[in-house]
Amino acid sequence: MASSAYFEAGGMRWKLPRPTWCGRLLQLMAGGSVGIEANGVDTLKVTAAENALGAALGICWANPGIDLGVPRPVSLDGADGLLRYGDAVLDALHDAGDYMSDPEWLREVSGALWERIVASVIPSEPEVAEQLGNGLSPEATRT
Repeated sequence: MASSAYFEAGGMRWKLPRPTWCGRLLQLMAGGSVGIEANGVDTLKVTAAENALGAALGICWANPGIDLGVPRPVSLDGADGLLRYGDAVLDALHDAGDYMSDPEWLREVSGALWERIVASVIPSEPEVAEQLGNGLSPEATRT
């Protein structure tokens, strides 16, 4: 039986990790790091965002016939470790072919990963209302 954690995007198969990993990936993808601006571009934040995407690509990779050749982290060893992992994944994808040079593929896959990671971590309005136990319908909780 196939798990709902599996999905297709960009002609590839992906799998969401367990919720703690999704939460960590969400933090990385939504964050960035404080850096030094050069010509109006914060290069460290751009690099961190790119490597966070690489970490998400690697951790969610579920294509049995294609080995990225990058050992998946076994623990949430901090942002630096995951960002280094993400950098290695991006290098592997770049070396493997045209993935990283195809903006449409990257847009489709990164959008699908972001959407599913966010949905797996952030509860829906009905879930929030139920957890609050306030007896209000989800519609009544909207402002």
